[in-house]
Amino acid sequence: MAIDDLRNEIDGVNASGKRDRTVAVTGNQEIAPGFFRMRLALPSANRVFSPGQFFQLAVGTGTTAPFLRRPFAPAELSPESFAFVYAVVGEGTRLMSRLRPGDRVGLLAPLGKGYARPVSGSRVVLAGGGGGGPSLGPLAAALRENGTEVISILGARTAGRLVGGDSLEPGSHRLVSCTDDGSAGFAGTAADALAAEIAGGRVDAVFACGPAPMLKAVARITAAKNIPCQVSMEERMACGFGACVGCVVEMLLPDGKGTKYGRVCHDGPVFDAGTIVW
Repeated sequence: MAIDDLRNEIDGVNASGKRDRTVAVTGNQEIAPGFFRMRLALPSANRVFSPGQFFQLAVGTGTTAPFLRRPFAPAELSPESFAFVYAVVGEGTRLMSRLRPGDRVGLLAPLGKGYARPVSGSRVVLAGGGGGGPSLGPLAAALRENGTEVISILGARTAGRLVGGDSLEPGSHRLVSCTDDGSAGFAGTAADALAAEIAGGRVDAVFACGPAPMLKAVARITAAKNIPCQVSMEERMACGFGACVGCVVEMLLPDGKGTKYGRVCHDGPVFDAGTIVW
């Protein structure tokens, strides 16, 4: 990327409302083995974020490792703060798990494009797998408030990894838990539970967040039934606003005759499932 293009990207970040700020940790509890819920103080958090957008959290100081920020999406929004759920998988998240109330962290937000919402009166399914489930909480709440019937599916490999139900449940008319090994709820994947919901009644739209194999299965199921589907993609990121081009995903061109690469952080993270080359 040319230096002028990079400068334009950075100017775009400043012009579009994204802000780099320091915020206080107000809570950081382990909610399941290896999973934590962190709450950060942020005035008007429910107006800062649109459901589906994300933020970049500075784990190191910028001059000490880890150098890169980590991307996460809110699971709960309120007028004073927001919360998110994360799994301890490496050095950065291990350091995060040690943060205590009163500690301060760097926050770049809001980032990315969120979900396009259906008209009031629709009946929709939200499908979350792994760590993606909790981030659907703000969408569920916004849809229900707008008069949409919301059925939420929360999936995990096993009961011990089933987290985020308390974020999804307030906005859901019905919450379906499922596990790959059948140790809790519906026996099967989130995609299997989605197929069962579609077979059982009207579904006007589907929204999904989770690992790529799950999203691929959801895209296949919804395409076969001609149901609109939006997916929130997960990719490793560096800058978070499109300058480094490090989080690309292959997409179909509008005419369907070729492909291009979209930046998950800038062009997404939410995409029409039919535009992704799975």
